[in-house]
Amino acid sequence: MLKQNLNVTVHLENQDIKTFLQKVGETDFTLSSFQWGGDYNEASTFLDMFETHGYNPGKWSNASYDKLMAQAKTTMDDQKRLEIYHQAEQILAQEMPAMPIYFETKAVLKQTNVGGYSVTNPGHNRLTREMYITK
Repeated sequence: MLKQNLNVTVHLENQDIKTFLQKVGETDFTLSSFQWGGDYNEASTFLDMFETHGYNPGKWSNASYDKLMAQAKTTMDDQKRLEIYHQAEQILAQEMPAMPIYFETKAVLKQTNVGGYSVTNPGHNRLTREMYITK
């Protein structure tokens, strides 16, 4: 895919997890694959990982981004916080320290007469006590 679409030749190097984590910790890579899943329903679940002192495997750093993220964390107004996150995302989009190339989806099969099924739960946790039969 990379050769065909971007004319880039990539040599994959599979590693056991211990070696992989060691190399990531030492920033001993040119390009690496990572996955991240949000564990709470707020933008910082993804944006935090690009802060200079966060879980930042690529060691990307931008003082303006860090300042915006610190500001967002102390802003109580939801709309203002979203505006700050948007500014931070613009920095990410401009500098592109990571390439989102894959997004996981989940398919769920349920009866049409089942109610109370949350579609906004980022952890995909389903509690049967919250569900009910509608017909």
